[in-house]
Amino acid sequence: RRLQRLAPAVQRALREVSERRARAEAHRQLHEVNTVFARVIESLQDYAVILLDAKGCATSWNRGAVDMFGHDAQDALGQRLDVLLEGEPLGIDFDGLLNVARVEGRIAREGWVFRKSGEPAWIECLLTPLFDVDGVALRGYCHIGRDSTAQYEAQQRLRQAKISADRAREDSEGAEFDEPAEVVVRDVHTALGDDVRIDVERRLDGFLEHALDALAPPHVR
Repeated sequence: RRLQRLAPAVQRALREVSERRARAEAHRQLHEVNTVFARVIESLQDYAVILLDAKGCATSWNRGAVDMFGHDAQDALGQRLDVLLEGEPLGIDFDGLLNVARVEGRIAREGWVFRKSGEPAWIECLLTPLFDVDGVALRGYCHIGRDSTAQYEAQQRLRQAKISADRAREDSEGAEFDEPAEVVVRDVHTALGDDVRIDVERRLDGFLEHALDALAPPHVR
């Protein structure tokens, strides 16, 4: 009878040990994934990759964000993003933007943002919600930004050059239009190349997809 009572206890103990080992292995794998993910994020110096909590406060601030906005991670963490980045993309209703991103799955914006130094920068940004593994509870948001100041200013120069060229054509009434304006149009267009036609969502979609996939534990991917 003792042996009969002992057998279920042994089986239960073995089962508990097996479950603890499985949990420990899952935790190890998740930690490994998170470590790799953090290294990838930190290496993206051309992009500001910022993780936010559900209230819009920064919980992760990569090197690209430091270089782009001037705020050190120590100063940025725990701060609301709309406080750190005053300007057009986040607008006057940051909570509204967060809600739109949560409901629609993402929101892309662009506009002038002021760096810590006060210098303006034209930023393209993508804001995406992050949910738990079941896709129900909101964990926070991921903000990815790209400094497009040079491209934006070049576009404005190109636009003004085209306006000047059109006016020169009208003034000359069909004569050969002003050469300097034509030179500006050609030179600016050459300098821009394909960057003028870059769409921020197309540029960021691939990275974002892999980044979000890396956040999920291995057993749900």
